[in-house]
Amino acid sequence: MQDIYEEKEFIHGLMKYTTETIIVRSLEAVELGITPFIGDPSAGMSLISPTIYKEFVYPYHQKIVQAIHDKGSRVVFHICGSVDLIMEDLVSLGMDGISIDSPSSLEKMFEVGQGKLTIIGNVDPMLFVQGSFDQLENKVQECFKISKGEPKYIVAPGCQIPLSAPMVNIKHFTACCHKYGAC
Repeated sequence: MQDIYEEKEFIHGLMKYTTETIIVRSLEAVELGITPFIGDPSAGMSLISPTIYKEFVYPYHQKIVQAIHDKGSRVVFHICGSVDLIMEDLVSLGMDGISIDSPSSLEKMFEVGQGKLTIIGNVDPMLFVQGSFDQLENKVQECFKISKGEPKYIVAPGCQIPLSAPMVNIKHFTACCHKYGAC
C-alpha cells in the first residue's frame, strides 16, 4: 500500500502484469463456457480511496471487462468491503454483474445500477455464524424488499460464508430465499 505513493511506476507495472494474468485465465474459462467471476478484495474502499481506485484499479478493471466482452462473454466482479464511493465507476465499466459485500449499501447499488447489471448480495456473512435464524431471515426479507422484484438481482452472502458456519444456517438461508423470492 505504501508503494502506491512511493513507487507508482512499480504499482502500474504490477497492475499490468496481474491484469494480463487475469485476462488469460478468464479467457480460458470463457473457452470452457464459464462466465468469469472475478474477486478483487483489494479494490474496496475499506483499503483504498476513490482517487487511488480511479488511478490504480479502474483502468485495469476496464481492460479486463473489455477483453472478456470482446470474446463474447459476460463478466461478474466481487469487491470486498464498501464500494459505495465508487459505485458509479463500477457501473460505468460495463460489467454484467457486481457482487457487493455487506458493508456496501444495497439501496444505493440499486439507485446507481438497477437494470444496467445484475446485482448480487449483500447478506452479512457473519450472520451465518453469529446470527440467529430470525436475523438471517430478516436480512433476506430486507434484500428482497430493496430489490422490489428486479429480475437482475440475486440474493447472496456479501462475501464468502465462513467455514465455521453451521450447515443448518446455510440451509435456513436457502429456505428463506425460496420463501421470499428466488435464489
